[in-house]
Amino acid sequence: MDEIIWLDEALQDLDDIGSYIALDNVVAAEQVVRRIVEAVALLAWHPKIGRLTADEDTRRLVISGTPYIAFYRLRERIEILAIFHASRKWPEHL
Repeated sequence: MDEIIWLDEALQDLDDIGSYIALDNVVAAEQVVRRIVEAVALLAWHPKIGRLTADEDTRRLVISGTPYIAFYRLRERIEILAIFHASRKWPEHL
């Protein structure tokens, strides 16, 4: 099992997602955040489940049942880089 580290930017993304959804529905916000965290936790056992991006060091994991994608990097540990809504333009570095 590999160690998962959430970088500050990814933690901020997760907080922003929860806060935005909670403006309309607190329960839905909790469910979406939980689904993201649970999907990312699966990477500990299956680190290569995500697809490679243009940057060969970065992978993306589509979070089932949500419009979100987790971007991560495999190093000595799994680094969660960012969480993006699928409709957003992804930064060039991802």
